[in-house]
Amino acid sequence: MLRVLWGAYIKGDVCATRDLNAFMKWEKLGKSEADSPRFRQLLAVTKQAMAQRVSGQPSVREQITTAIKG
Repeated sequence: MLRVLWGAYIKGDVCATRDLNAFMKWEKLGKSEADSPRFRQLLAVTKQAMAQRVSGQPSVREQITTAIKG
């Protein structure tokens, strides 16, 4: 099976139509632990890291929330 980054050719016609929704359904990213165990692990680690404060500065999560809410 040939799988390359989005925008490149993938086995089948998913990429030929450049339909991102079809690509994501085909890839099954995050659908279940069995389909993408490494993704879920990396997501959990990233969420923890974003919550940590460094040298009294607001966490990355707080900075993003402040930027979005204004």
